[in-house]
Order: sequence, then C-alpha cells, then structure tokens
Amino acid sequence: MHGSATLADMDGGWKQIMEQYLEAFFLFFFPKVHALIDFGQEHPFLDQELAAVFPGTRSRSHRVDKLLAARRRDQAASRILLHVEVQARRDSNFARRMFDYNYRIGAPYGQPVSSMALLVDGNRGFRPDRYFEDTIDCSTEFKFRVVKLLDFKSEQELLADLNPLAFASLVQLTKLRVGQRMGHRFREKVALVRELCRRNYSRDDVQKLFCFMDHIITLPEALAGPFRNEVAKIEEEAIMPYLSTYELKAKEEGRQEGHQEGREEGMRQGIVDAVRQALEVRFGRVPQTLLESIQRCESADQLRAFHKQVLTVGSLDDLQF
Repeated sequence: MHGSATLADMDGGWKQIMEQYLEAFFLFFFPKVHALIDFGQEHPFLDQELAAVFPGTRSRSHRVDKLLAARRRDQAASRILLHVEVQARRDSNFARRMFDYNYRIGAPYGQPVSSMALLVDGNRGFRPDRYFEDTIDCSTEFKFRVVKLLDFKSEQELLADLNPLAFASLVQLTKLRVGQRMGHRFREKVALVRELCRRNYSRDDVQKLFCFMDHIITLPEALAGPFRNEVAKIEEEAIMPYLSTYELKAKEEGRQEGHQEGREEGMRQGIVDAVRQALEVRFGRVPQTLLESIQRCESADQLRAFHKQVLTVGSLDDLQF
C-alpha cells in the first residue's frame, strides 16, 4: 500500500478527530484502556506540557501525539497520564522516541504514564512495540501498546461498526489503497460519501467526518468540481441537506480566522459556487442575469433551497428564484 502523510493529514485529520471523539477513539482502538478510564469526568489535553518535552525539535508532518490527564474508574483520586501517538510513516527511531517521551513526561509530574501508538502507515513490516537497550551490565526494556490499522479490523468489520472511528479508519485505509491514482481516488471518495450518508449519523457527526475525509483524501482542482456535484446528488438522493465541500471548507476557514462576518460570507460564497456548478452541469449555458441574481443573494437559506431546485427541476425554464 502507498500514501504519504502531510501536515494537513495529521493536524486537520487525526489530531482533530481524536479531540472530537476522545472516548470513541479509546473505545475503538484501545478498549482495555477505555475500560479503566472514567470518561464521565473532564480529561484536559496537556498540549503545552507535551510541547515542552522536546521544545523546538519536533517534525510533525507525519505524526500526532496527544497527552491527557485521566482519572481511573477504580481509583477516583488517582490520575494517570495518557500519551497517544498517531504515526503515519515508518520511522526507525520511533520506539526510542516513545521511550523518551514516556520518561520525560512522567519525571516532572511524578505520575505514571501509559503510552500507546496507532500506526496508520502503509508499511506492513513497521510495527514497533518496545524499546530495548543493553549496556554492559545494565539493560532497559520499555513496552507500549500498538494498534496497526492495516490489520486491526477487516473492511467488513469496519462497514458494520457505527463507531465514528470505524469510518475514519475506512478513510485512512482507502487513502493507502488508492495511492496517487486520482481517478480511482475520486471514485472511492464518492463511495465514502455514500457510506457516510448510509450510517444515519447526526448532522454534526456527518460534518466532522466529512471534514476528516476531505483532509485525508485530497483531489486535484480538476476533480474538485465533479466531486462537489456528486456530493450534491448524493445529498438529494438521501434527502439529507448536508454541507457541500465548498461550504464546509469556507466554514472551517472562517472559524480559523475567528471573524463572524468572514465565516458567514465564506459560507454564503461556498453555496453560491455550488449553485453555479450545479447549473452549469445540468443546463450548460446559464443566463448572466440569473448568475448575477444568485451572486447578489444574501440569504444562505434561499440559496440552499434554490440549489435543491437546480438538482430536481426538468428544465431551466422551471426554475424560480
């Protein structure tokens, strides 16, 4: 299997999905750990503390690591630190790094640290689960929990499992399987959208998982428009008016900028672009006056309703805007 990780994969993908679905993440990948942790309590992420372990030396393009403080179910007053790393590329120094982090995280806190790793790369031979060092009469052995996504669960098991992390796993495995074959990637991404709709998740879950998929499985600009059109068709077939790729991206960019006006305008323009694309695909030439009216429209709800019209009417003359 092929496929390389990017910073967007890890920050916008696995980092975000872990934060959004923390309990589901542990239940799916590390059920024994999940059984010991009281998820009824808050578990703060200690990102700044983790960054301070190796300041200024971390290349994060192919990995995500998170540190959180958790409470055990069986010992309410007992706090444990959980260090989780998601690794997307073979790294000969991986086991040593896991050892270094475990030691250097635990030392200042004087608390136990449980380290675990999710390997989402495509190299079947890469599955380190321990670090061993032997010097004269002194030896050190450090073992940590490892899940290798490639052989964690079969595709049939993932399709039958409604845990959001099962869908996230399907997305990552699809990326590894299709590699850089863009036509194949396009078809598989459309199939994943259909699978996402089939799962009857909440609107919020669909949006989060769609964003994850869009970060992990990217398409060239030449295929981005056709993909948006396919998403619109699927939404219409499923009677599920979820946000299109453009709209989701505009919303995310607006959120990152932190400006309410930018978010709203970005979302509105995203819907305008989706409407224009749908018009061109269905009817070819579109009157300039109609395009100008669409561009001037300030109501996102009105634009969404018109988008649905475009997908369902028989001819351009039947449109009412």
